[in-house]
Amino acid sequence: IGVRRALLLGCFLQLLQQLTGVNTLMYYSATLLQMSLETTDGCGAGDSDGVAEICLSSLVAAAQLLGTVVGMCLVDRFGRRPLLLGSLV
Repeated sequence: IGVRRALLLGCFLQLLQQLTGVNTLMYYSATLLQMSLETTDGCGAGDSDGVAEICLSSLVAAAQLLGTVVGMCLVDRFGRRPLLLGSLV
């Protein structure tokens, strides 16, 4: 019965992660940034090569990397269970 409970909990956590949409945001970050820069530009032209959007999306990816490293350090220090329970509150 313990294995079934762990499997269901793992599936629920994976489903919760997919429903938050973080993966979609990371995948389309360059496109979203390009669309937002075009609308705030005023003229709608902007640079067509997309270098600024790629640089900004790499900053988003670097922030995700930093968050992952901090999360790994927190898991090593406090353990998984207290962090999971704290994040669900």
